[in-house]
Amino acid sequence: MVAAPRPAFWTSYLLGVVIVSVSWIPWAVQIATVEASYQGNSNKATLKTRTMAQVWTDWHTQGALGPIEIGALAVACVVILLALFTSWLFLPTIYRGGSVWTALRDAFRMVASGVGVLTALFMLLLAVITLADGVTDGDYFREPVIVAMPGTLISIVILLIWLTRAARAMGGPAVLLDANPRCEFCGYDLTHVGIDGRCSECGEATQKSMEFGICRRQSRWQKEHTFPAFFSSIVGVIVRPAHFYKCLALRVDMHRPRAFSRLNIGFIGGGAAAWIFCSAYMMGAPGHEMAAPICAAVLLVSLIAWTLLRLVGSIMTSWALVTQNLSEPLHARMVLAYESAFLWTFCVWSGLVISSFMIWGNWISSLIKGRQIHFFGPEEPEVMVFIGGNVALLLLWGWRFLIAFRHTRWSNF
Repeated sequence: MVAAPRPAFWTSYLLGVVIVSVSWIPWAVQIATVEASYQGNSNKATLKTRTMAQVWTDWHTQGALGPIEIGALAVACVVILLALFTSWLFLPTIYRGGSVWTALRDAFRMVASGVGVLTALFMLLLAVITLADGVTDGDYFREPVIVAMPGTLISIVILLIWLTRAARAMGGPAVLLDANPRCEFCGYDLTHVGIDGRCSECGEATQKSMEFGICRRQSRWQKEHTFPAFFSSIVGVIVRPAHFYKCLALRVDMHRPRAFSRLNIGFIGGGAAAWIFCSAYMMGAPGHEMAAPICAAVLLVSLIAWTLLRLVGSIMTSWALVTQNLSEPLHARMVLAYESAFLWTFCVWSGLVISSFMIWGNWISSLIKGRQIHFFGPEEPEVMVFIGGNVALLLLWGWRFLIAFRHTRWSNF
């Protein structure tokens, strides 16, 4: 589908969008055939049944365009918009130099080719939810919801894994746009300068740029694949980004940077699950009811971390391309992988703030004597502190990407 002619590509893609948009309609109609009502404080539901034909007629009392058609159109629009957005998220992986528009077009074709995978996962999810609905015992809505939460997240993870592998295949090995030796400090071409000489542009000794181990010494994670090296690199990326990227070897395989990113996102998801379990346990939540929420939390937090990393990386990569501060496509992929370490700052900030609210209540309101913060309106100070801290971290992260691109712009190793 990626290499198909334009008419065949658009026909296949739009057909897939239509299938996804209407595939949920029979399930929605079937669910609506049973209405649950509760009387008083009783937990026992009284079920009222209708046929699917009656449900369809009730939904179209105002005309041919009912809520089900509007819902299908909304799903189609969401699928198309998400395809465009996801294409942009994969720009750092797809971009191989040259035209950015060509890279975005290729990224959209790659994402659109996943509509078949999306359709299969969507149909499978609906089948599993319907099966859970059929074996419900007691609470009519409980089992389908429990299945839908982790099921939806698992489907999204599978789709993103497929898209990531497809993007790497399309992007291929990063092509070095300039194989000439360059000054690490200013980018001056050192082809005709001896190793004992000096850069004609900035005056730095050329030996610093042309001899491995002086400027580019590799990070510890590039030298050894161990957990101490992993945690040491996390600290190095967060605390000393300029020093880390000055020493980072860039013309190497992407295997270890990708492993570094995957480990960070995986540990963040696991850490979030552990925090939720401890919080729920302290609040007295039944243990047997925590399995599904914890599984969903692992997947949801991992997805949020991946999306946030890709979003900030795509924004800053686009900015670097516009301002011509990105000399090699490989550098953007390398920076994106190692900046996954900064996701830990969001986790630590959010975890500490929310935990403080759980332990001490609205302590910020008590500290400022119940005053509200007027920004978009009267807001609770706890909400503004939580949001404001994360916004500040996002701005800091963008600045860090600029530092990383500046110190990885020129590299001979």
